Amino acid sequence: MFFTKEDYQKIEKYLLENSIKDTEFSKASPLSGREVVAIVQNGHNVKVTLNTLRDALFSIGVDDFLNISTKYNETSISLLQAITLIPLENRKPGQVITFFDDTHKWVVYQFTGEVTNQWNNLTLWVDVLNGGTGANVVPDNEDTVGVPEGNFTLLKFANKEYDPVNFSGLARTFLRKNITTNSSGTTINLLTQEMVNTPHTIYHIQYDYDLNGSTINIPEGCVLQFDGGSLTNGTIKGNNTKLSGIINITCSGSGSFDLNRANVKDFGAVGDLVTDDTEAFERALSFLTTLNTSNVAGANTLYLPSGSYSLYNIDCKDVNIVGESALNTVISGRGADAVFTLTSPTTSMDKVKEVSGLYFINGILAVKGDNFDIKNCIFTAQGTNYIDVKGNNVNIYNNLFNNKTAAIKIADSLVDIYDNKFSAANALGPNYALIDIQNTSNSSEISIRNNWFYSYRVDAVSVSGLPPQALMIQGNIFTIYYQSTGINISLGSYTNNGNFYIHGNRFISTNVQDKDTRGIVVEATGGASNNIEISENSFSNIADPIYVNTGAYNTTIKSNHIKGAYGPSVYSSSRYTTITDNVLEGTPVKVFQPAAVFISAGIAPIIKGNVFRITGSPLPDALIYTTQAYKAIITNNPVTSVNTLTSVIPTVISEAGQANDAFIEQPVTIPNSGTSNALPEGNNIPDGFRFYQTDKGKYTTYSKSFGWIED
Repeated sequence: MFFTKEDYQKIEKYLLENSIKDTEFSKASPLSGREVVAIVQNGHNVKVTLNTLRDALFSIGVDDFLNISTKYNETSISLLQAITLIPLENRKPGQVITFFDDTHKWVVYQFTGEVTNQWNNLTLWVDVLNGGTGANVVPDNEDTVGVPEGNFTLLKFANKEYDPVNFSGLARTFLRKNITTNSSGTTINLLTQEMVNTPHTIYHIQYDYDLNGSTINIPEGCVLQFDGGSLTNGTIKGNNTKLSGIINITCSGSGSFDLNRANVKDFGAVGDLVTDDTEAFERALSFLTTLNTSNVAGANTLYLPSGSYSLYNIDCKDVNIVGESALNTVISGRGADAVFTLTSPTTSMDKVKEVSGLYFINGILAVKGDNFDIKNCIFTAQGTNYIDVKGNNVNIYNNLFNNKTAAIKIADSLVDIYDNKFSAANALGPNYALIDIQNTSNSSEISIRNNWFYSYRVDAVSVSGLPPQALMIQGNIFTIYYQSTGINISLGSYTNNGNFYIHGNRFISTNVQDKDTRGIVVEATGGASNNIEISENSFSNIADPIYVNTGAYNTTIKSNHIKGAYGPSVYSSSRYTTITDNVLEGTPVKVFQPAAVFISAGIAPIIKGNVFRITGSPLPDALIYTTQAYKAIITNNPVTSVNTLTSVIPTVISEAGQANDAFIEQPVTIPNSGTSNALPEGNNIPDGFRFYQTDKGKYTTYSKSFGWIED
């Protein structure tokens, strides 16, 4: 049969008019898999169902080794996430996969299950490289346990029963989440009594729990191990309960706890200098003191990590307060109020507590108990801040004070202050002291040693009112300037004032023309200041190095080295003053006082063995000047000078009638300005004693052989 050209044209026209394009086919219904399609097989057209074709394609197209991270573009995933990405129809026994896991490592696993409905059982996935299962650790029901959940088996930490017969140690419980809605409609993670009801158990707190205002009673012998979780909004009642880990408690406490150290931030302190952290500190202190049962050495420590804490009037009983460091643990109080008040229930020496590593910028550290060490702290001039001491066995050392007024105030105390640095360059006025000792009792003993002082318009050490029984000031360096005194002792009208020992200190001023600097001042308005020793100190360019006023009895001034004084190196108007073995250098300026040693109205002074080194000019009127010389002993005080005339500089007694029973082995004169005309009497008048009698208008000289001889 043959088709003509016209036949082909008719057929073409028919097909164009009656056929449709494949893009215009109707949308197929959901496929069941039983549909038949045509394929070419071995050069022949054959038909096959979709199910058969799918199975054949799967067996050909799925690799035994599959890179999950590359194929599905997923990294940092777990094994469970990786195997879930593979579609159900592509899963098969023996499948090997690799991916970049959530520990940032490439891993390789193989599915060892026999059927694909075991696909999500992680224990059937073997770590090809490390030889373990997909869970890395096979559960042994002691440390971990496999917990079925749906089609999965999840590994969880295993709880442990308390069974001492089988050597169990404490039981172990991992507290789980308990999400609920409280009566206010708020979603919370609720801690209930049923969750914490087994004694002798370590409870692991991994989540943040809300007690919903209730009280949770902790059973006997338990440990609350904080593993990142917290407790809030309620009360936990301990039963000699231990707290450990990263403690985070903002709820209340009652009962008893065994706790050695409390980190204030674990109890809600913020440390931003804005938030009032007082309540958090008191909560931490409650666990340490009221509720604490620990007897471990060094227990009861309130620890302050780095931060700036705003606080007010916190009572600290028998507790250590330790900051991370004085450079970054800042304490700010409220003006003249106490930040911390330290008290102690015991006077036992083995119970010494410490305050250390803190930076005080405002507020007072009040010590009202015994046995405290205050060390390695900084006290700055930003506000009113100082240490107020009224306790015994208080040691203050290795601190830095930069205060406008007082740094330490002391009353009724046994205190040792050493190895500190004091600075008051911006003091408010001359009526302040860095160490201010006021109205102590006869039982008080105070030691100030090996400190460094820099004072401007403020005294370094001041003692006033009722003085201590014993005061030792030794080995300090006093750098003093305008309107400043190194040691200022003003005793008032008291008797039997005790023993003062001022020894081996250095007093320095760089400006000799500063007339308002004084080294050591001892004054008393009445009574007796017994046994004051001023010895082996050195003075450089201090206007008034040593000044002892009326009422201070029994003062010994010996072995000091004084150079560059503006006025008298030593001034005394006290009774029974002994001035021996000192070295006095320089030329006193006559317009201030006329002598290197000036005794005013003194009774029985002893001045001997001193060395006068006179340089420059003008020369003084006298080396030793006394308004009275009653029972005085003035002997063996040599003079060295480049000027030979100094050998005749006399001892001057302004009133002849007050020189009775004196023993003077140096040139002596009584000037015309004397008010008494009576001749001195007694058996100790030295040979050559010469003075001017105003009523006769002439000099009279004493001779041991002939008596008094008028010129």
